[in-house]
Amino acid sequence: MSTVTDISLYNCSIITDEIIIFIAQHFPNLTHLEIGWCSKLTGVSIEALVKHSPQLEALYAQYCNIEHLPEDIGVRLKHLKHLDLPNNKIRIFPQSIALLQLDYFSCINNPIQQPPYGIAVEGPRSMLQFWEQANKGSIISNVQKAVL
Repeated sequence: MSTVTDISLYNCSIITDEIIIFIAQHFPNLTHLEIGWCSKLTGVSIEALVKHSPQLEALYAQYCNIEHLPEDIGVRLKHLKHLDLPNNKIRIFPQSIALLQLDYFSCINNPIQQPPYGIAVEGPRSMLQFWEQANKGSIISNVQKAVL
């Protein structure tokens, strides 16, 4: 088993999803990964990290081409404290992101649609409040429909 815990690949235009998948599969003790400005990376890289890097504490992935996050990111990455995702292509944040106990979070300059951009950029706690309120509204709406 590898003892490598920190990898920095900032601004490496040759880095692809396949390389990140290899790193995730072969460096299970990875705690810090810097992949900012690696423009060939997509959500496939994040899926591999979520699946194979449970010890990950910090992920710097700004200016990539990440278009989605795995639904189980908040369940699997229990140690994640720093998530830096600005200037990607993320439209929807999975609800499990609200489970993360982050010290730092950034997602500015993404085309976020769900939750609304202004809420998403405030972080996972604000997203959780949004989803809780949305669920209450849905329940109330369904009750009103049943009464009518």
